[in-house]
Amino acid sequence: MSYRGTDRLAELRLSARQWTCPSCRTRHDRDLNAAENILAAGRAVARGDSSEAASPGSW
Repeated sequence: MSYRGTDRLAELRLSARQWTCPSCRTRHDRDLNAAENILAAGRAVARGDSSEAASPGSW
């Protein structure tokens, strides 16, 4: 994920389910990202690592 151009994120409405980074042209899908985060949290819980499940940056 590109962090350049993230000032544009503040302008996005929640109804915008997909967006393209203006700097790197990477297409992002909020629903897919949420699903990946939920899956990673579930896997962390299944491993018994509840601290990892609570910290998205550690996935």
